[in-house]
Amino acid sequence: MTGDGYKPLTDESVAAITSSYFAQRAARSSAQDQPRAVLVGGQPGAGKSAGGELVRDELRAQGGFIHVDADRMRERIPLGTARPPSSETQADAGRLANALRLMAIEARRHIVEEGTFRNPQSVQRFVDRLQEQGYKVELVVVATSREESLLGIYQRHERQHQAGNPNPRFVTEDYHDAAMQGFDATVSQVAHQLDRLRIINRGGQLLYDSQRQPRDDAALALQAAREIPAARRAMLADGWAAVAAAARERGASPQYLHAIGGHARRVAASAQLQGDKGARTSPYARGKEQALSRGSGPAGPSTGLSAAPQAAKPPVRSR
Repeated sequence: MTGDGYKPLTDESVAAITSSYFAQRAARSSAQDQPRAVLVGGQPGAGKSAGGELVRDELRAQGGFIHVDADRMRERIPLGTARPPSSETQADAGRLANALRLMAIEARRHIVEEGTFRNPQSVQRFVDRLQEQGYKVELVVVATSREESLLGIYQRHERQHQAGNPNPRFVTEDYHDAAMQGFDATVSQVAHQLDRLRIINRGGQLLYDSQRQPRDDAALALQAAREIPAARRAMLADGWAAVAAAARERGASPQYLHAIGGHARRVAASAQLQGDKGARTSPYARGKEQALSRGSGPAGPSTGLSAAPQAAKPPVRSR
């Protein structure tokens, strides 16, 4: 038993919960001769939820899918009146997600799974196992700058406070940065192993596709896609101002407010210093800027709290 009386699920409970969940969704999908497993990846706060929705729309028209999501499975854990922190239910959420994935594989369903995929070796083994089961494995990368994803983490945290969530999720800057570095290493090391690799921005615009461009360009395309012009940095500053206002209104701790202020000052200084890169801009970045000028570029950072992207796990508490 863990703190606050939470009892981990028995194997029988895991099987029952997963079977019920799978049966509901299997009815809306069909077995595939050539199933696909589409992984949606990015650092915490990158906006993987929106990227996942694009992938689900794609697979919905191709026989349906099973969405393997530990957070969604966590909601199926019977808690009664208990409200344990998500850190206590995390292991069981993972067990449920693993069991659901195995059911989807056995039933030859398309799979969608989102994550930070921060450990290249683990991802390589994961991809190997799926391919051994006859799956085509794809990775859709949501390319988001560090500044935008950090803001997204705080926006989500404040939005959950406003919604009355008893345990709003938060990811520390150190965890965010380590996950971002790990994910970049995964893209570099696993690109040639995947059946397909695509890079999109938060607005869903396709920036790179390994079926059309060289695999060796994937890491370069990811870095170029994360570049943000000065105008968007100014929008980031507005976003931090909205986060600070919400945090002050609910009485957040001085340490938390100090961290927000540091981020806001750094972004404001960067916006002032950044100049036009002109001819130094990479081909990928130039293409992105051309798309922006046509009005079809990535969704800019939200300046309020209503469009915060999903933060990653494991969650921690912060005020």
